Amino acid sequence: MSENSNIHNEQEYIELTNQLKESYELYENKNKILEEENEQLKKDIMCLYGLVRTIDSFYDNYISNTNGNHELQFLIETTRSFLSGILDSHILL
Repeated sequence: MSENSNIHNEQEYIELTNQLKESYELYENKNKILEEENEQLKKDIMCLYGLVRTIDSFYDNYISNTNGNHELQFLIETTRSFLSGILDSHILL
């Protein structure tokens, strides 16, 4: 009886170990996907920030040469400032 009990316990142990391994692999796969998505999001935000800075620079040159739309300039500067804050707090840790 003791030998059968040991075999039964060993089989349960092996099954539990396999379940734990499967759970860990699933966790690792999900974590890898999230890390890749996070990296892509950071790249997209950095590209957007560069684009807004370029627009801001071009618009500053336009404003200095003409009497342009100051509301638009305010929106561009506000957007650039907001993106700069995002870069500082989430990307350039």
